[in-house]
Amino acid sequence: MSLSLFGRWRFYRKRYGVVHAAAAFLGRRCPRLWALIGGVATGRFRGRWLSQPGPRILNPGGAGLLSDEWLTADITPRADVYLDACRRFPFPSESLDGIFAEEVIEHVSHGDALGVLSECWRVLKPGGALRLSTPDLGFLLGLVQSGVYPECRFFADVLRHYGETQSPEPALAVVRVVNNLFYEHGHRFLYSAAALKAMLENAGFFECRLSSYRDPNSPLGLLDSHADRFAHPPELSIYMDARKPGRTSAGSGTSTRQASMKAVGER
Repeated sequence: MSLSLFGRWRFYRKRYGVVHAAAAFLGRRCPRLWALIGGVATGRFRGRWLSQPGPRILNPGGAGLLSDEWLTADITPRADVYLDACRRFPFPSESLDGIFAEEVIEHVSHGDALGVLSECWRVLKPGGALRLSTPDLGFLLGLVQSGVYPECRFFADVLRHYGETQSPEPALAVVRVVNNLFYEHGHRFLYSAAALKAMLENAGFFECRLSSYRDPNSPLGLLDSHADRFAHPPELSIYMDARKPGRTSAGSGTSTRQASMKAVGER
C-alpha cells in the first residue's frame, strides 16, 4: 500500500467509518458492484448528515468534490453518498434546505432532466433554494456567429484533444469547441437560459432568476467553482437560481430559512 493510498484510506475512514470506506474502495475497482451496494453502504452517513443541525445542502452529481458545506451525492464511490440522479433521490420529501447542482443536468437526457427537477422540488423544503449551472447553448451559438473563441486553458485543451498543436483557422477551432461541448464530457443535452427557466417553472419552481458566476446576491452562488477548476470563461455556463414556494406564499416574502441559506452562501 503506497503512502498516498494509505492517506486516502485514513481520510475516508475518518469521514465515513470503516465499513463505508472499505465498500467505497471496493466500489472503485468494481463499479457494477457499487451500483448494487452503494445506497446501502452510504446510508448510515446519509442518515447522520440529515440529523445534523443547520442548513442541509445537497450537491448532486458532484463526483469527488467534497466539502463540509454540502453533501456530495453521485454514482461514483468518491462521493459522500450514492445517488443515481435518474432515479428517486434517497432523501425524504421536504428534507433539504438547498440544492447546488453545478454542471450536472447536461449529463442526462432531456426526459431524465425533467425527472431530476421533479425530485429536486420534492426533497426541498418549502422556500428551499435551487441553483443550477450548465453549458450555455446561447454562448455556443454566439461563438459560431462571431467565429472567435476565448483564449483560455479549457479551449486550448479542447483543440489538443483534436490533435491541434498550433492555433488553427478560427472558424474551424470554433466548430471543434462547440462539438466538444455537445458530444464530449458525457454531455447529453444542452440548454438555453430561456429553456432552462421554462423547465424550472414547469417543475413548480418560482423566482427563477438568471444569475452569474459566484453571484454574491445568490443564496448559493458563492459555492460556484467549476470555471476556476476547469479554467473556462464563466460565461460559458448559465447560472440560474430558483425557489420552491413556501406553504404560506407562492410568490413573495423572505423566510427565516431563506435568510439562513443566504448566510451559507456567503461563507
